[in-house]
Amino acid sequence: MEYVELPKIKLHAHLTGSISRQALHEIWLRKKETGNTDLDDPLVVMPEGVVGLDLCGDPTARPNGEISIFTPVFEEANTKGLGITVHFAEAEASGSEEELSTLLSWKPGRLGHVIWEGEDTKKEIARRGLCLELCLSCNVKADMVIGGFEGHHFGHWREVEGPKISLSTDDVGVFGSPLSNEYRLVAQHFGLDRQAIYDLASQPIDGIFGGDQEKERLRRLMCPR
Repeated sequence: MEYVELPKIKLHAHLTGSISRQALHEIWLRKKETGNTDLDDPLVVMPEGVVGLDLCGDPTARPNGEISIFTPVFEEANTKGLGITVHFAEAEASGSEEELSTLLSWKPGRLGHVIWEGEDTKKEIARRGLCLELCLSCNVKADMVIGGFEGHHFGHWREVEGPKISLSTDDVGVFGSPLSNEYRLVAQHFGLDRQAIYDLASQPIDGIFGGDQEKERLRRLMCPR
């Protein structure tokens, strides 16, 4: 496949606040008024820039032994209109049916990594049509998956009807692979041609934390004609 440089386009940058499990737990242990203030402040300072909330960090962290301690924070985020994304089944230790059921109860629009979930959870993800943030270089170089790039679960999800795939890096500074290289990797290891790459690159539009007008703007930018 030949690659050509395309004209630069205007991008709109928005923020999804990533909060580690430990930090979120420390916030929530404060009195409720303080916890609410910590969630409200970004929306006051950057009302048009903060569009989502993410749960990340050490996937083995279990404050008080229960992931459900974070539920009130994400319920509050939902009521404030924030999009929800979570690192999901990133490690075997965070892939129990109980934990994944709790994460799905927060009504996330996007899921990160998606490695250790069982078959029933896979079916639920497909039924909801969630957007999956898949990170090939991260997962392969950190030995989070077996079989190298060819064995990455991207190969499974690209054949499943319903979910949208958003290739991600997690992150460039650590693994030395910009997003453009992630597309090169899937083209190389999964035999995607130019049209397939275009279709894949268009999928994340449906999963952005933005309105219909912004999604339509992005679709026009992606139109090959």
